[in-house]
Amino acid sequence: MSADCYSNLTTEQVRCIDQFIFRFSKLQDSMGAKIFRYILEYLDEDITALPMRDILNRLERYLIIPSADEWTYIRELRNEISHDYPLLETDVAAILNELFSKTDIIFSIYSKLKSVFNNNRHA
Repeated sequence: MSADCYSNLTTEQVRCIDQFIFRFSKLQDSMGAKIFRYILEYLDEDITALPMRDILNRLERYLIIPSADEWTYIRELRNEISHDYPLLETDVAAILNELFSKTDIIFSIYSKLKSVFNNNRHA
């Protein structure tokens, strides 16, 4: 999406983008705040008092996330767009394009989390 396209969005399109940002944010927040820890505990990892970076590194070792850096980058993008920072339309359009491109990664991580749980549930 170009900055021109962004500045000419209809009210309905803006609502859809707002919903995308909201749902993307909620899913990523839930994964980062709860599900990542739960899945590592489920895999008998001792994560007591581990900082988030170490949790991400362990998830990367299990191949659940592509990389700790990638997750952090997506989180930073999400923070930029979901907070009311004063951004130029070109910046907003660029961040939205980047977030859209990261949805496959988020869905892939979600699928891997489900797979780990389902495959280990009967062990």
